[in-house]
Amino acid sequence: MMHSVAAVRPGGVGSEFGCAAPAVLKPYDPNDAIGISKARALSGEERLRLIGLAQRYGLGRKIGARWAFSRVALRAFLDGDEEGLAAYLAGDRTGPAVTRAYQAAGVPLQGRPSTSPA
Repeated sequence: MMHSVAAVRPGGVGSEFGCAAPAVLKPYDPNDAIGISKARALSGEERLRLIGLAQRYGLGRKIGARWAFSRVALRAFLDGDEEGLAAYLAGDRTGPAVTRAYQAAGVPLQGRPSTSPA
């Protein structure tokens, strides 16, 4: 994915959600990250189409030579959860919209403060 180029021009990666440089898998969470084979199985999309969707909507990014997709972003996209996807791509990992997106994807939230009394 061409974050460096797309992030500096209007209409770049994730621009549909008002996010010039999406926070997909930032910070990297192995519970959220899936490979292209798993992303294809979840989405039903062909490899090249899925990569195009990832580039356009910020559903994944290339790490080294491999694609990593966010299970949360992909599930939100497939479910039409624009609010959850936008919050995720903006870097929100605690708000109600993104919490719902994490729950829908079955991904535990990391680093979330405990709500139980001390």
